[in-house]
Amino acid sequence: MGLLLFCIVFSSPAYASASGPVIKRFQAGGAASGTSQQEYIEIYNDSLQDVDITNWCLYYNDLSQVSCFSPPDAGTKLFLSAKSFVLVVSPQLLATNPTMTYDFTYKSGFTTNIPGTNGTLSLVDSLTSLVVDRLGWGNGVGEGVSMSGNLPGGQIFERIQDTGNNSIDFTVKSSPALLQSGGVYEQAVPIDVCPNTLAIDSVVPVGYMQDADGNCYEDVCDNITGLQKVVSSGYYRSGIDCHIVQLKINEVLPNASGSDTGKEFIEIYNPTNYAVSLGGYQLQLGPSYSKNYPLPSVSLDSGEYVALLDSQTGITLPNSSASIKLLTPDGQTVDETDVYQDPGDDQAWAVFGGVWQYTNQPTSGFLNKEPVASGYGSGTTSLKSCPAGKYRNLETNRCRNINSGTSILKPCRAD
Repeated sequence: MGLLLFCIVFSSPAYASASGPVIKRFQAGGAASGTSQQEYIEIYNDSLQDVDITNWCLYYNDLSQVSCFSPPDAGTKLFLSAKSFVLVVSPQLLATNPTMTYDFTYKSGFTTNIPGTNGTLSLVDSLTSLVVDRLGWGNGVGEGVSMSGNLPGGQIFERIQDTGNNSIDFTVKSSPALLQSGGVYEQAVPIDVCPNTLAIDSVVPVGYMQDADGNCYEDVCDNITGLQKVVSSGYYRSGIDCHIVQLKINEVLPNASGSDTGKEFIEIYNPTNYAVSLGGYQLQLGPSYSKNYPLPSVSLDSGEYVALLDSQTGITLPNSSASIKLLTPDGQTVDETDVYQDPGDDQAWAVFGGVWQYTNQPTSGFLNKEPVASGYGSGTTSLKSCPAGKYRNLETNRCRNINSGTSILKPCRAD
């Protein structure tokens, strides 16, 4: 794909301007007979401005990379001074002149010589794929009409002007005794570690973190590991920290009278000052807690109750014994019920003053109601709450110890 791209770009080159870096001299075919690989290329900045040549490259026949002007690191750029030269030499020429001054050598992967018979030499800005300048000779494709091929040994192509026509812009002459070099200089550039922000940041600003793409964003939850671009569902922000919205499981109806389907519910209460969506929250059914049941995206305002039916949660509550956990979207346990055992018909497992106990007055989506004493009219007389660690047995009206450990299932009743 890379080669195809260059073929497409080079087929319609943007010719070098009358002022800027151009191919000044090029020796193909070697300095003399039998020295075909002793070659050099001079680039000249024919302008009054220094030019950024970082990662510009020379190509032979648009496909083979001869040499690139590569900086030592990402924080450095290379500039060619005004009215100055860049000298690129082959390793073979350098071997015969080890003390010569030069700027770049041919790439180690470029092992062939550039023949003086036919060819194309292009100077390309690799960042934009723009052809800055091009020389063609023989049947090579250049600017305008190509130069004649079969360049004799020791002779060079030398630019005398820049009209966009190789046949009149270049001449053939003997190589000069002194090759021009030394016009390249390095300039440190600030590395912007946050390319998506307006400022140039050499380090990630305090309170920010980088995402996988290298962009920087404010970490809105300083106390949570990793970048939090927004406050996650189930959390609220206080200062620079984020905290879990402490929702509560308030009531459970596992054994509705008649068919349980569509009547069982798990009630969630929001005792905090923060509205929250239940989307992403999960329920787990004990004692195994082996499966997560995601909750629907129901909004729960401050002080509000919501009763989720079995059709909404996907949970079929056992009539024998179980417990329920509520988890945040990121898997943190928010609340957990005590274990209920053998609830009677329409007996809800509800919390009163932090104590779980049965009540014969289920309140779907409302404040829990204390159980009504057996034998009295509904709502006329109620029993006092059982002490901590106990719940009321609605068949005997006596307080019983709460077994919060793992329950042992009992045989089902007749029918």
